Amino acid sequence: MEDVSKYLLFPAMISILFIVQGILLDAWLCKIGAIRSNRSVIIIGVVVMVFLKPFIFENGSWWIYGAAVILGEFAAHRSDLRETVKHGKWWWETKNEKRIRHSDS
Repeated sequence: MEDVSKYLLFPAMISILFIVQGILLDAWLCKIGAIRSNRSVIIIGVVVMVFLKPFIFENGSWWIYGAAVILGEFAAHRSDLRETVKHGKWWWETKNEKRIRHSDS
């Protein structure tokens, strides 16, 4: 039973925690216009990283691994963040889309 909780139940609960945090970060970055939302990559990446942790970093701290997961979420959007730094917010939208979005708010 200890193996089930160590390799399935605990990582499932931790991955839910990181998925919620990742989706909130994704939503905030999308709301401010820094990235285009891509939640499926975040969910898949977090689940894979959390379930691999007991096998790869068995003695590692979850706090350190949690920081790595958060940095991994930024790495998933690195191209969008780089383009935002180059071209500014909402760089992927056309001028008409920007005008419509700004007139609604």
